[in-house]
Amino acid sequence: MINIFQRGTASVKRVDELLKAEPAIDDRAADPAIPADTVLHGEIELRDLNFSYGDTPVLHDISLRIPAGSSLAIVGPTGCGKSTLVHLISRLYEAPEGTLFIDGRPVRDYPLAVLRRNIGMVSQETFLFSETIRENLAFGAPDATAEELLKAAEAAHIRQEFEEFPQGFQTMVGERGVTLSGGQKQRSAIARALVRRPAILILDDALASVDTYTEERILGGLRSYTATSTTILISHARLHGAQRRPDRRARPRQDCGTGTARRVARAGRLLRQPLPEAATGGRADRCGVRKSRGQGSGNRGQRSEIRE
Repeated sequence: MINIFQRGTASVKRVDELLKAEPAIDDRAADPAIPADTVLHGEIELRDLNFSYGDTPVLHDISLRIPAGSSLAIVGPTGCGKSTLVHLISRLYEAPEGTLFIDGRPVRDYPLAVLRRNIGMVSQETFLFSETIRENLAFGAPDATAEELLKAAEAAHIRQEFEEFPQGFQTMVGERGVTLSGGQKQRSAIARALVRRPAILILDDALASVDTYTEERILGGLRSYTATSTTILISHARLHGAQRRPDRRARPRQDCGTGTARRVARAGRLLRQPLPEAATGGRADRCGVRKSRGQGSGNRGQRSEIRE
């Protein structure tokens, strides 16, 4: 009994330290005049951005403008700073002052709640809660209707599979989605992001666990959602279908010794260097500003109902 009490006391102290910890990123620099219900347009601009983890440089002298409603694909090897770049946009990491702007304003002007409500991010590691499929999809959008959830699941090419479960969208997925496959978890996370219809949609290697056919279907389904969203797609090796669809495409140049990404873009022009064949569907291409081509088609799954 005494041993249990001692362990409990130690745990309480650690929890108390965590609750008292001050966040490194806060709203101290935010503009109080920005309304809490602000809807962003989604224009993103980086100006001579540099970022390091301690003494290790990661991003060097990056200047890039992503117009609102456009799409950008970033392709590069593991460790070159792709995820770091999008984490700066959502302020999971803090960008140096005067280097990152959204809708023409410094990103620090926006309260964190406003900024992150306007961003939908699907990260490399998908996290699902031990709740029903419906509750997981509606996380962040509690007022979403059944129709909105179904449309998002269809766009993510996962609706039909959910409908085949005995309890449909009321199926419990278990801790961290243990009952779902890797591909199903990624597509669930994509659907969850789409339900919110964010101004900025970030897919950070979110198609790594699906095959080429499913990737094409998902990218086709995304078109109705990304028409008014600024979309950033990240891949470490391939974008079989996506390479034809983004308005722009970038491949960071990498120093093998330091992993530093140098000048992803400068003065509105993207780096022009060959992409590996795996990233271009079997042919070498050059990384430049391209107009989207090709029309995708969403999944036309059977109709079903989701209980509110």
